[in-house]
Amino acid sequence: MTKIEIYLGDGLYASYDGFALWLRAPRERDDHVVALEPDVLLRFIEFALSIDRHGKIIRRAVNDIRAREAEQASYGAVESGGEAPPIMVRTDE
Repeated sequence: MTKIEIYLGDGLYASYDGFALWLRAPRERDDHVVALEPDVLLRFIEFALSIDRHGKIIRRAVNDIRAREAEQASYGAVESGGEAPPIMVRTDE
């Protein structure tokens, strides 16, 4: 399986191994790594939704995603003649 890692921002990377979502924060001596197994990821999402009482965080996230997709689509159409490049920083096999 090919592992794709994306940069989330604020020095945090995310990847998926087919079972868990991995979060990695590089440090000078070693990386800090957390694996979110499916049940933990679900609880994290439930927590995020519970603190977002008026939907502000979710709306902002959705708007940011849509803006990024539109930007990538326009970049892809201009630069690659079609499909926008994925947001990837590293792949492992």
